[in-house]
Amino acid sequence: LRHDSPGMAAAAAAAVAAAAVAANSPRVTELQGLEVSQDAATIELLERECAWLNTLEAQVDAGGGLEAPAAGSYESALGQWREYWGGGGHQPSCRVEGLGASLCLAGARLPPVSAAAWNLTSQWASHMHQLSSRERDERSCREFARYHENGWLPPLFKWAEHTPGLDGPLLEELVDDLEYGAYFAAAAGRSPHFGSPAVELLLRPPHGAFRRKRVQELVHFRVLRRVANIDVRQLTHVVEFGGGTGETAAAASDLGFAGRHVIIDLPPMLLLQRYWLRYSGLPAYLGEDSQGAVTRSGIVLESSFATGLLGRHLDRADARTSLFLGLWSLTEAGLGARAKVWPLIAACGIVLLAFGNEFDGLDNAVYLNLELERWGLVRTHNLLSWHLVQSTGHYYLLAVRKDVGEARCLEELNCREGTRHPTVGRDST
Repeated sequence: LRHDSPGMAAAAAAAVAAAAVAANSPRVTELQGLEVSQDAATIELLERECAWLNTLEAQVDAGGGLEAPAAGSYESALGQWREYWGGGGHQPSCRVEGLGASLCLAGARLPPVSAAAWNLTSQWASHMHQLSSRERDERSCREFARYHENGWLPPLFKWAEHTPGLDGPLLEELVDDLEYGAYFAAAAGRSPHFGSPAVELLLRPPHGAFRRKRVQELVHFRVLRRVANIDVRQLTHVVEFGGGTGETAAAASDLGFAGRHVIIDLPPMLLLQRYWLRYSGLPAYLGEDSQGAVTRSGIVLESSFATGLLGRHLDRADARTSLFLGLWSLTEAGLGARAKVWPLIAACGIVLLAFGNEFDGLDNAVYLNLELERWGLVRTHNLLSWHLVQSTGHYYLLAVRKDVGEARCLEELNCREGTRHPTVGRDST
């Protein structure tokens, strides 16, 4: 599916203008029930549907984000596109160009990267400078679907490739879980793939094809399910500090989570996450595009510099059905960024962190104990911390509010007295 394309800025402006009219016109997608085919009529239909999807996407970005009047129509169209196209496979050029245009349009609004103001390590400052530059550059926006193949930084799709066990014992334990078919399978080997189509697939008949990063995310959700009996389908809010590529939000959605998933991250990372979520057929919206109260469910991408996030997302939420996720991100951030997040952590009835004992000269065990005491979680939550089975020197910390349930130390998940953290989360058995 190829056609002559105007420049990114012109394409984005044209899409916004067309969307203002199109969003007010009732329309039913023609993709439902369509078989994958290369005949001319099907290609013409796909071009038409792709143009319509890009138009709706531009409309919601220009007119309120998650709260835009066209958001429902857009989500329906994107859902049909994902069902037909299969998630994160190779997308047609029409779709890649539309996503690239919206990326550059948002990239032009990015604030300048400041290592000091953003409290970044030298490595992450370099990563954010490079990423921000690419999100402003028309050629890079066009090439963004080749992020992984091009070896761009940060190397988000590569990290899981080097995590031990994801293609072996951890995957085997996942598919052998008694609830695999009823709970995990929907987000596992037969679910639409997420992210770069160049990421290696692990074939595991009869369960399908897996990517290591998805296995890693499902391992985390399995910890919640087995240790604390948490079913993500019953949650209303997920707050994720540091969203990576967006894979956690995608996995939660595939598991059946239908509430509001808030990702808090640096501005250039939010644009990357929005790109790959949408590329994979999942609607995601920048929080800055929605003015005022947020009332709808969906994936919202909020800047770590935004104010009022507690009131915007959790003030009226039920803590018992609210989950906070900080998988290495919290304890690898600067102290200033960490401090902003603790009111959100305290507002959640379920908290799952992963951490190393030390980062950038800071003792994370001492830090966590101080904050758990300061924010009262030592009194309101059951706490449990134990060693990850495949990651030397790294631990989970699970906090479950006492009126939600217990945190059980399970041998099958590598938790026993000898693997529990010596000082963090010592109140649960």
